[in-house]
Amino acid sequence: MNKRTLVLLFSILFIVIEVSAVEKSKLKISRLISPPDIDGIINDNAWLNLEEYSDFSKIEPLHNQSPSQRSIVKIGYDDDALYISANLLDSSKDSILYGLGPRDNGKSDIAEYFSIVINPYNDGVNAYEFLVTSPGVQSDFKLTGTSSDANWDAVWYSATSKNDDGWCVEIKIPFSAIRFPKRNVQTWGIQFYRQIKRKNELCAWSDINVLNQDYNSQLGIATGIEDVTPPLRLSFTPYVGLFTEKYQDADDYQEGISGGLDLKYGINESFTVDLTLIPDFSQVTSDDEVLNLTPYEIEYDENRPFFTEGVELFTKGNLFYSRRIGGEPRNYSSANNSLSDSEILLENKSETELINAVKVSGRDKNGLAIGIFNAITGATEAKITDTISLEKRKLITQGVTNYNLFVLDKNLKNNSYINIGNSYVSDFDLDYNANVTALTLRLNNEKNSFRLAASAGHSVITNVDEKTQGNRYSLSLAKTKGNFLTSLSHSLIDEQYDCNDLGYLSVNNIMTNTLSMNYNIYEPFSAFRKLKSSVSFTNKYLVKPFEYTVFQVSYSLSAKLKEPNSIDLGLSGTIYPIEGHDYDETRTTSRYYLVPRSASIKGSISTDYRKPIALDAYVEKEKRDIVDSYCTTYFLAPRLMPNNKFVLSPSITYIDESKDIGYIKKEDDNIFFGMRDIETFENTINLSYVFDPSSTITMKVRHYWSKVDYEAVSPLEKDGSFSAIKNSDIDPETNNLNYNLFNIDFVYYWQFVPGSEITIVWKNSFEKQSNITPEGYWTDLEDMMGMSHHNIFSLKLLYYIDYQGIVKNIFKKS
Repeated sequence: MNKRTLVLLFSILFIVIEVSAVEKSKLKISRLISPPDIDGIINDNAWLNLEEYSDFSKIEPLHNQSPSQRSIVKIGYDDDALYISANLLDSSKDSILYGLGPRDNGKSDIAEYFSIVINPYNDGVNAYEFLVTSPGVQSDFKLTGTSSDANWDAVWYSATSKNDDGWCVEIKIPFSAIRFPKRNVQTWGIQFYRQIKRKNELCAWSDINVLNQDYNSQLGIATGIEDVTPPLRLSFTPYVGLFTEKYQDADDYQEGISGGLDLKYGINESFTVDLTLIPDFSQVTSDDEVLNLTPYEIEYDENRPFFTEGVELFTKGNLFYSRRIGGEPRNYSSANNSLSDSEILLENKSETELINAVKVSGRDKNGLAIGIFNAITGATEAKITDTISLEKRKLITQGVTNYNLFVLDKNLKNNSYINIGNSYVSDFDLDYNANVTALTLRLNNEKNSFRLAASAGHSVITNVDEKTQGNRYSLSLAKTKGNFLTSLSHSLIDEQYDCNDLGYLSVNNIMTNTLSMNYNIYEPFSAFRKLKSSVSFTNKYLVKPFEYTVFQVSYSLSAKLKEPNSIDLGLSGTIYPIEGHDYDETRTTSRYYLVPRSASIKGSISTDYRKPIALDAYVEKEKRDIVDSYCTTYFLAPRLMPNNKFVLSPSITYIDESKDIGYIKKEDDNIFFGMRDIETFENTINLSYVFDPSSTITMKVRHYWSKVDYEAVSPLEKDGSFSAIKNSDIDPETNNLNYNLFNIDFVYYWQFVPGSEITIVWKNSFEKQSNITPEGYWTDLEDMMGMSHHNIFSLKLLYYIDYQGIVKNIFKKS
């Protein structure tokens, strides 16, 4: 890259599009003499003398214009809670959408919604959002910058009603549901949002500048809350579960009962302890597993409630991938490698057992957050027997293990922060320890138009008498405000850095440089409501030895059409203009596979979800610089909503891959690759029926099938090339794969009082892998359905017990 090019790139990076600062709206929260009844009807005396706030403005589709409908909000408080009423006027009340959906799905429901965002520390980064849809469905979120965590759940109260002028909502947010500083006079960040779904119109009370996508940094200011003491936050959620289970190859059902306890305790106004004892995750949603032919570990979503709620503080620094806890034992794969010629593996548990877990987290009035996480898993063993001597032995695949994570996070000026975290994993039985420290820094300028981000990490792994140490770092500078956005980033991870005992890292020994540029139009023009475009250039190098690996160009263009045709269109793709050197696929840094040039293009469409019938679809085509080598993906997902309660969403994904080339095995000095055709079907049916805002049935049926047929197997050439003509003595068909995975997750959920629920779950699953590939999809499906499946039926009761509520009831009775 010559000097002139560098000057041009940095000139583009530092172009400043001046954007006038938006003055923040202000309101005063008044103290109530007596609280209102939360029934959705705004007729209590408590609301009469409160000030009205109705000065809303549009965010979408036309920024900073007057809303099509008027909203009147009132807000008050007492010693126990915050109270909000919203009279949401509508001149076409018969057109208001009232689609029901599951809890925490409010922004996706076919319904209007009203929400309040509060930031008790007014730091421009961390906030809570409480949302209610027109039929009364609750959603709550923890907000961190531009991120939103829907897994966080609080106990709060709301009700809605229809009236002659539109619809109304009343909300009560107990102070025990949030954290705020212990001060005589509070100053909070605050915002009200209203979405008029049928118009795709989003309005806000405090003006939002859409050229700054961090809406959380643009909250208004709320004063007036005085002499409120943060309450003692103590709650228990005991549970009891009943289950019956039949494994895939078992003859009989197994039955059992389980019980446990989740506890929340507020140490002070800022910090909370969350504890789970003897957790039961039998009702957790099944993973969308896939056949993995790559050298990289697949990162699956976390679905266990304890590990999804309130963990935003732990996720910075990439030190916390909670699936490690209770996941696959560290030496699970080595059990097979330890077998002698006469030994067989009788049992090898694929998951460790979680005994307990606890987390402490919070942020004080000075903006310092502290997070402490600890979990313990039991030992797992593989059982091995000798077929000749009949002797049996056990092999520890992971001993009793303690997982620790400690985080400090400090808010800085201009919505900036600095974060330092340390994870420490100890396997007591195998004398294994992993110590990883990470530092993350984000600095914004006063206008929040430029951002400097930096991070660094250091790992120390000790195993008996072996010790390895590794490092990583990254730097990026970005323009984050305006129509034109750009960033320049550089990162390096050396060959010894390893955070995978508690974090997630797919590959190390890599250096990456990326330049990305975006141009976004937020105001409607021509036939479009908004348009976003981006292009990025990335090159990567192996760190040791320092060798080129890949250069790629990625592009994307997305557009939303104007009303009434609210359709999303997308076009994207990636180009590899020169051959790459893939050291990962060879599973060794001393050899690489010469990756051919390629290009891909993807077109997508998403139609109007407000209609009874909607559709998501895309087609992606990749062409490689090998004769007849390509990959084509088709995705089709109609969405059917015949009424306000029922939604049916089937989807079909078909991937046709011809002449893909990949690793098979290493033997002596030879690395064997194969040329293969891969055919994959993924069929999913999602169904939900909502009886009312607190009672829902959902069902997900998924069948994943992947068939791999090898045409040729050959040793990889020394120059990294692969020749299908130079065959080895290996029969290609012996490497064929046929992988089937089938899941049914049926869930009935009933929240009979806020925070307390009954859940009934039926899970059916089947998994099989072989090297015999069937003639077609329907033959495979017929064979699979005729085989034995794994079934589990469970019922779980959780009851929320609030210490504050118990004390108040006692005083009332006395």
